[in-house]
Amino acid sequence: MADVLGNSCVFIVCCYRDNEIDSSLLDNFVDNLNQNVARLQRINLIGMAFEHLQSLISDALCMLPRHCSVLCDIVHAKTKGNPLFAEQFMKALVERNLLCFSEEKKSWTWNTAKIGVSICIFDVSPSRIQHLIPSLPTKCLDMTENVLHLLQTKLRVLDDEIQNTLFIAACFGGLTKSLVLRIAKSRKNLESNLKEIVKLGIMTTSDSGFRFNHDKFREAAASLFRTSRDEFRYSLGLELLGSGDDSDADVLFEIVELINSGLHLIEDKPERRKFADLNNRAGKAAVTMSDFSRALAYFKISLSLLDDDHWGESQYHLSIELHLAIAHCARACSKDEEAESSWLSIIKNGKSALDTLDAHFHLNILRLSTRRSQEAFESCTKLLTELGEQAVPQINEKDTTDILAATHHRLKALTDEQLLAMHDISHQDIKRRAQFLFLATQISSISLPSRIVVYFACRLLESSLDDGCSKYSPFALVRTDHSEDLVYPSAAMFAPNRRGVSNLLFFVSWHLPGQRGRSFMR
Repeated sequence: MADVLGNSCVFIVCCYRDNEIDSSLLDNFVDNLNQNVARLQRINLIGMAFEHLQSLISDALCMLPRHCSVLCDIVHAKTKGNPLFAEQFMKALVERNLLCFSEEKKSWTWNTAKIGVSICIFDVSPSRIQHLIPSLPTKCLDMTENVLHLLQTKLRVLDDEIQNTLFIAACFGGLTKSLVLRIAKSRKNLESNLKEIVKLGIMTTSDSGFRFNHDKFREAAASLFRTSRDEFRYSLGLELLGSGDDSDADVLFEIVELINSGLHLIEDKPERRKFADLNNRAGKAAVTMSDFSRALAYFKISLSLLDDDHWGESQYHLSIELHLAIAHCARACSKDEEAESSWLSIIKNGKSALDTLDAHFHLNILRLSTRRSQEAFESCTKLLTELGEQAVPQINEKDTTDILAATHHRLKALTDEQLLAMHDISHQDIKRRAQFLFLATQISSISLPSRIVVYFACRLLESSLDDGCSKYSPFALVRTDHSEDLVYPSAAMFAPNRRGVSNLLFFVSWHLPGQRGRSFMR
């Protein structure tokens, strides 16, 4: 978004609860941001101070603060000033007639002793409550753990259909309009139930759909189901899977998440294969959205659902596809060890050299980026030999001069008719050879003498001239032209060849899909 709008800055807000996150992970995250000169400001949101909560309650009850100080003490002790918890606590008191309006006294009244045995408490010891309410008997201090219990108690008295709708909504964290329409096909009262839930203040509605007013409401709703949650989520996912089109990625993700929660219930092999394909499809959709972390999870689940002998004939190509996808996503998530493990698995189980070339190619790029260039170069040259390329000869400076001169003369001799007659490489093996010649040129340019770079760059260019164009041909042309400068800084003998290189660049780039000469002529 920042790039599209032409802005140079991005403003990010991160929210968390300090009792729900690993502090070491957060500290590492903050340290990384600080090292990258990001300006950070930490804002600690704590509960309301006692005087502020007392002011809020006194206004709500239309009473002087000193007249409701005991009630305020109890509310603050039990909720630690959390606005949501305080509100729910006060509502619960009213619902249970522990806080009620007296017509006789024309004011709100409460029974301190009875409130003491009710509802929820936040890490408040009985001695603290005993201090606030000296007359309260010790046997009455049966306090529940937290606000979650309070909300659960409130939701469990609702109608069964309302509870079921709340649980469905909790499975998704809310319901989009498209999800509501799909679920409503089999649950006719869904929309009316949602409207009733909104009236109760548990959820709110907007143009995008329905969402919970607070995640504690979602937690409480998720605890309502009395049988197996996984089984219910799985059956709901199957229900949605057969109820309409899955082209909407967000809907597809929701369905897959539901089904995946019950995969341990499936033993039938055809069913497992079916859901392996479903997770594979979801992973591809996540990749198109650059959500590599989610895609990685889907691809790994898909692989886990294959047969034990998935390297056999029936699932061989799917196994290679999934391992490549896992490695790609793991690499994007900076999980290099996991990526390397997937590529090595393909290399180990591949039935032919051609099937393992993609894994070799990307693995050698990883090796190059992790300063294992010698290992990458040895692997690359070995593969080139298997693809029909000659072994790398011993090259001295004179050989380098001869190679460049021969390449220069071939380029100079090209006519416009020959340029126009150039075609794409059609044979798969030749394409692969060009791919690894390109990689060998890259590797040698980083860690080997310039004469080795010249050799591979010229071989890649010769391959383009002999066998046809590929996406590596422009690189070969530019690399060869640059090699002349490396070997001959003045480059006088090759000056007439500059025009030939530029013309060939244009014609080669014209052959590349989507380029039509533009990017290489700038």
